[in-house]
Amino acid sequence: MNEKTQALLDQLSKMTQAERDNWWEERMSQPYPRAKPKPKPQITAEVSPQTAEAVKANPQSLRLSAHSADGVTVIDRPRLFSVLEVLEVDAQGRPALGRSYDPATNSYAFVRYAAGYQRDGLERDYNPIARFEEGFRS
Repeated sequence: MNEKTQALLDQLSKMTQAERDNWWEERMSQPYPRAKPKPKPQITAEVSPQTAEAVKANPQSLRLSAHSADGVTVIDRPRLFSVLEVLEVDAQGRPALGRSYDPATNSYAFVRYAAGYQRDGLERDYNPIARFEEGFRS
């Protein structure tokens, strides 16, 4: 146990039950300090009003390209984090089985649900042992 924790326990042990209740109420009424998110890199560029209107209307269509120091063209665009396709539903219409697609890795995974909620873990279609099992069967 560290020194701060021990000091807090000593302080609480010297309080009456009513004082501890008041201390706890004050502590719970204060918002929990959250870590500030890291700032994302931003670029500001002047564009024509026509381009600005087009981007406002369809932000997914925006493409940014630049040339690196060695002359290679780098293209960046908005990315999806994942797409979930529901494959089966249960009797109440809740998802029972879904397929998750990760565009960053271009991979699929099957996701099982229990009562409409995702279960722990993913069941992937990739089976590294299947290649060896096929060799043993022949």
